[in-house]
Amino acid sequence: MRAVTAESSGRGGTWCAVPRVARCPRHPSRSATASRAARGRSSNDAGGADGGASSSYVVPDPRRVKERHGKRLYYHGHGEMLLREDLISALMEVDASTQVKEAGSVSLTREQVKIMEAFWIGVGVRKKAHRERLIDMACKAGLYRDPVRLLERLAQLEDALWLGASLSGVDLGVIVGRCPRVIYCDLDWTAEKLELLRELLPTVDLKRLIERNPQVLGMDFTMTIPAKLRELSKLLPYTDVFALIDSHPKLLSMNISSSVSSNLRAMRQTLASEGVSESTVEAMIMYSPRLLTTNPNTFADRCAQLARTKPGAIQQYALKPASLARMLTSSERVISRLAFLHERHPHDTTSAIVAVNTSAAKFIERFPDFEEWGPKNVENYSPMLGI
Repeated sequence: MRAVTAESSGRGGTWCAVPRVARCPRHPSRSATASRAARGRSSNDAGGADGGASSSYVVPDPRRVKERHGKRLYYHGHGEMLLREDLISALMEVDASTQVKEAGSVSLTREQVKIMEAFWIGVGVRKKAHRERLIDMACKAGLYRDPVRLLERLAQLEDALWLGASLSGVDLGVIVGRCPRVIYCDLDWTAEKLELLRELLPTVDLKRLIERNPQVLGMDFTMTIPAKLRELSKLLPYTDVFALIDSHPKLLSMNISSSVSSNLRAMRQTLASEGVSESTVEAMIMYSPRLLTTNPNTFADRCAQLARTKPGAIQQYALKPASLARMLTSSERVISRLAFLHERHPHDTTSAIVAVNTSAAKFIERFPDFEEWGPKNVENYSPMLGI
């Protein structure tokens, strides 16, 4: 099979890394550069690599782009490479007679899958599951199997993030890995939406928000986001909603009026039966926002298990909301450490929160008999079975 050639050294010297120039209105955007490069593809140099040809695929980084002799120069951690767009296009060409299925989807060849795998690694998609999903989308949509067009769209997305909210250094690999359809967004409109998002969430780190929950780029910022903010303010009157979203961006993708409100209602009822006030519940949520997404039955089971294994622990740690939240979001096995210490090491002075917070490796190192005790006794202390 023909491999995409890469040149690691230039004619007459080694190329240095391409510095990223801080953008301002006087500098042309990289999307414009990408468009000019696309128009000049037909005039690309058809010559091969100068010696040092690599059998590996090109792994480009869309954040470092410039033109050289009709080609594009990309920077990557493994060295700088020239992406031969004419060769990429030929390798990714689909044979309509053998690769197109009846439903309209495309069956990529093994070589094409390798090209796209290496491409997404270069873009920065680190999780294998995300890369597999993107490759699966390449079987359904032509854009996802065209590296050149993808680079142009990613460069335009980066420009939109800069123009709309002055966001630089955003991890595009994380964004497209978590939400592949983000590259279909109207990027001109995206810049305007980001300006509005900045007004709606003035104290939230938008870079972190978009990297952790890129789905927000496809939401309605005039109706949906304001409605979610109002609902959260009503549900949590003592809580800084902006700080909550900043620490747990996925809240904006949840159904606040239905799932979040029902989870919160059940959690308040469970803790109220243990004498925990509503203000303490809200403080716990601030320290551990994922409580809002915890299944109410699972939360009730953890409370019952903690009350059985360590009577009075909930009331004691209600004065320390962060510690109580940490214990109630721990697994059944971790909470069972308290019963183990009471049964096997009654004179040990380790506090409940320290026992729960200790890593598994360190806990086993300190108490090696927990491995032998655990499988036989964890279920016995489950609230579903009692003790």
